[in-house]
Amino acid sequence: MEKRKLGSSGLEVSVIGFGAWAAGKVGWGRVTESELEEAIIRAYEEGVNFFDTAPVYGFGESERLLGRVLKPFRKQVIIATKFGLVWDANGIHNDVSAAGARREVDESLKRLGTDYIDLYQVHWPDPTGKVPIAETIGALKDLVQEGKIRHIGVSNFSVEQLREAQAIAPIVSLQSPYNLLQRKAERLKEIAAKYGKTPGQVALRWLAANPAVTSIIAGAKTAAQVEENVGGVGWDIDDPDLRTLDAAFRDE
Repeated sequence: MEKRKLGSSGLEVSVIGFGAWAAGKVGWGRVTESELEEAIIRAYEEGVNFFDTAPVYGFGESERLLGRVLKPFRKQVIIATKFGLVWDANGIHNDVSAAGARREVDESLKRLGTDYIDLYQVHWPDPTGKVPIAETIGALKDLVQEGKIRHIGVSNFSVEQLREAQAIAPIVSLQSPYNLLQRKAERLKEIAAKYGKTPGQVALRWLAANPAVTSIIAGAKTAAQVEENVGGVGWDIDDPDLRTLDAAFRDE
């Protein structure tokens, strides 16, 4: 499995990452714990070393399961989680305050069964603007100095918000939705047939060809889905087909 450097972190992550949304067992259809365990282990066996989760995925269940299964391989993998989406009896809401960051990191460390988090990400910036980015990132900078987290990332930030955050501390990653499968499905199927791949694999290969993309966090809840995701890299796609897919993305 190809590895790429994650920003300025020094971490080398697999070009296909494992998205552990389904490990929360909420909103992803029927899935058993044994299937999820097998999927996580298969991903590791296939060379995936980058595992992404969040407390809100299954309200802590995704972190607990991922941490337990990866415990024997902890030093060989890179675990990324997030903070800022919290839940109570009234639903899910945003809290990216310094106090919230400190509370959530300790909870995540406990659920993951580890004493450090490789990449700690702001899940969503405060939509109200009441909590300054300086407060949020300043708290994470302190957590790096304390050794609880190794690196800081952000998710769903605008370019302006990213620049503001980078002025306070090094931000090594920006996680954003970037999905070709939602665009020009028929053309994608034609190209997939040409290479003997699935549309999903072609979409992953197209993403991997983008120099701005370090790792593709691909969700999976079974070992078979992991194998399909891994099959999205390790082969070449012709430049004319890449340009066709680029155009499909721009035109939508």
